[in-house]
Amino acid sequence: YATSANNDLDKIISAYSAKGIVVMLAQHKYGTGNYPTSTQLDELKTWWRSKATKYKNNPWVWFNLLNEPGASGNVPVNWRDFHRTLISLIRDEVGANNVIICDDHRWGQAGGRYNWDTSGVLKYGWDVQSFNGKFYNNIGFALHIYDQWGGTAQSELESYVDACRKYSRSIMFGETGCAWDAASTDVYRKAVDKAFNVASINNRKVGILAWAFNMWNKYQLVSGTGSSGNGNKINSWTNPTNLSPTLGRRMWDFSHSF
Repeated sequence: YATSANNDLDKIISAYSAKGIVVMLAQHKYGTGNYPTSTQLDELKTWWRSKATKYKNNPWVWFNLLNEPGASGNVPVNWRDFHRTLISLIRDEVGANNVIICDDHRWGQAGGRYNWDTSGVLKYGWDVQSFNGKFYNNIGFALHIYDQWGGTAQSELESYVDACRKYSRSIMFGETGCAWDAASTDVYRKAVDKAFNVASINNRKVGILAWAFNMWNKYQLVSGTGSSGNGNKINSWTNPTNLSPTLGRRMWDFSHSF
């Protein structure tokens, strides 16, 4: 979309945080299937130093350090190391205690199974909270629920979440979504169903963020085509009837269940 239409980050943050709504800054320039090079990490350090300095006194601003690092294989130790670098910068250099969110390995999906070898959150989650001789609080983790999870048993996701609970990894489902008209057999639709099922059962209460508020490749909260599927086209703020059945209705019911 045209970023010139909505590109004042300070005003966006002020508008939402004034209402007690969290704004999570998510760094998408690098990552998304890759790990940053040393040059890119230096650039990320500069960017996060600036944002942490500016928003360190606003607890409604969260920092999602890097979107979906790594594409395949077992999680490398670099998952731990680059997160430590950025966390130490934000906490020790800048002195900001905002909530920090770390995405899991393999497009944020950890391979779609309960497997410590393919999950940075499980394998190194404690190591990015406890290092430099101290414990860093307000560190959370995000798992993205897409196609990798759609083809596995729901018990795999349940085991992943339960392990996070047991071993002190504060976990959220940082993204999930599917086409608004996806069939029940669609692997992305199955992933969405599992996300809401696992987040709801046994009082797990895992937070979920939906992709996307504005229609993206038919991933939308409101039924319809083109811009009519954008979230701001909801026809009622109390009892909407035009929510997409695959995502919008599930998100509405879940978020109003607490």
